[in-house]
Amino acid sequence: MTDLATAPQTSSAAVNSGAVVVGTDGSESSRGALRWAVHEAQRLALPLRVFIALDDFVLPGAYMPSNVLLEDADATKQLVMDDPELAAAVQDGVDVSAVTVSGTPSQVLLEAAEDARMLVVGCRGGGGFSRLIMGSTSTTLAGHARLPVVVVPDAWHPLTEPPGSVVLGVDLHAPVTESIEFAMAHAAALGVRMRAVAVWDTGKQRLFDAGERASAFESAHGAGISHLGVIMRPWLKAYPDVEVIHQMVSGHPAGSLVDMAEDVGAGLVVVGRPRTTSLLGFPLGSTADAVLHHAGCPTAVVPPA
Repeated sequence: MTDLATAPQTSSAAVNSGAVVVGTDGSESSRGALRWAVHEAQRLALPLRVFIALDDFVLPGAYMPSNVLLEDADATKQLVMDDPELAAAVQDGVDVSAVTVSGTPSQVLLEAAEDARMLVVGCRGGGGFSRLIMGSTSTTLAGHARLPVVVVPDAWHPLTEPPGSVVLGVDLHAPVTESIEFAMAHAAALGVRMRAVAVWDTGKQRLFDAGERASAFESAHGAGISHLGVIMRPWLKAYPDVEVIHQMVSGHPAGSLVDMAEDVGAGLVVVGRPRTTSLLGFPLGSTADAVLHHAGCPTAVVPPA
């Protein structure tokens, strides 16, 4: 059982450890992840490591000599490095390195990001690492990685105004404290507001009519907000400069977080990965999985220690 009165073991310095690792194949559809990773490396003053994928199913042979693959790899790498935002980051002094790799995308990225601060991937694309269709590579990474995995919508572009707030989903019954630490440290590093959101799941109240559900939620709201405050208390002390809004809403957990993020113009949604797998052995959790499918902004899935 988590000791909610114990202060976090990590500090604000945690956000500045490791590097930002991003997987891309140079395609237009994978640029959202690259853009987000570039901006995060700049904001957090972290090194940026770019891993560029060859199609893992293509092997040299009589019809595909190895020199052709090497030429394609070099061309793809140059295309990525010529990206205007990446080039600008290099000019600004960001430590950027890029390598071309081949292999199973999830395995290669997990190995590459072993000591990273976070792993950034896109939603989908035409080949290599960008074949991150939900239910495939991105879900595998989010469900098994031992570090935060940020999944970025293909169409993501940086906002002209300051970065949006962080929306954190908190399970009142089994909070993933590592996700709270990640969200708070991220908000502190970017100087943005954070919303800690607990959701009263109406799906578990199907036996009640609408009026009964509204009455039950009203009764549960005060206790829920109080408990949320207890959970968040150590991090409020650890990050006194972060403005944190506590909210408890009624609805579907994933849908409520997605709607909240859209309503407030969030720059990042953070959800914790469950500490236990489902009965079917699915490690990601239904809420995190649904948020990844539907969020219009980058989503970070943070594993328990």
